[in-house]
Amino acid sequence: MKIPESLKIGGHEYKVIYPHDFTDCVNVNGLTDTEAKQIKIRQMTLGGGPRAESGVAVTLLHEILHAVDHYTGHDVFENEEHVHGIAEGLYQVMKDNKLVFE
Repeated sequence: MKIPESLKIGGHEYKVIYPHDFTDCVNVNGLTDTEAKQIKIRQMTLGGGPRAESGVAVTLLHEILHAVDHYTGHDVFENEEHVHGIAEGLYQVMKDNKLVFE
């Protein structure tokens, strides 16, 4: 999967920073900063090896969901487990059905 350099979400341009080394948040694979309009994604596992492509893709979807939720104002995705589950589900549907939106 090619990680885009930027994404438009809610009419705003987000810079996608990949790879990002989370030195201040060791247990985080991704982070959405709606103020700075940035999505940061970790490339390496906590053990120091490369993350699986599927894991990086799910993290990107997860962070996109946080940004979309921010602009809808619903705060649906307050629970990280719920966001992760929906991101995993979306990834599975897109991958298994070869969905590519252009």
